[in-house]
Amino acid sequence: MRWRLSCLALAVIAATAACDGSSTDPPAPKPTVSPAPTASPAPPAPSASPSVAFPLVSYGRQGGIGGNDDRLTVAPDGAYEITRRGVRPARGTLPAADLADLRGTLERSGFADIPSVNSGGVMADGFTYYVEYGGHTVVAEDGGVPDALRPILTALDRIFNQYG
Repeated sequence: MRWRLSCLALAVIAATAACDGSSTDPPAPKPTVSPAPTASPAPPAPSASPSVAFPLVSYGRQGGIGGNDDRLTVAPDGAYEITRRGVRPARGTLPAADLADLRGTLERSGFADIPSVNSGGVMADGFTYYVEYGGHTVVAEDGGVPDALRPILTALDRIFNQYG
């Protein structure tokens, strides 16, 4: 179980570091194309979910007796995406009250002060949780969930269960 937690923590840290926006490769040259004089430029195509690219919070829970792999991403505007193994993703926008409750829970938690890795020891069919918020990532196992993380997990589980 510790090995799995260590691997998960390293993967989360590596993924976070890889997304810091820096790159050693030079930017690709941009082709120069002159628009036709009579054509007006087309409006930019909207992206599928622009705000999910910079989520407010990301959450995952893996394990359990069924080998779950559940993930929730909530954008600052309340847009969410819920995925679980073998099920089509659920997408939508949280009602303003639910988004406000989630933000309040996250802000009150002192999240940046929660240790990044929280081992729960050996627990058959336990869950491993990860939460990323405000540039800080926390990984915790059942049996080792810090008290400050519990209200966050409760709020995220409620969203997951209600909208997923």
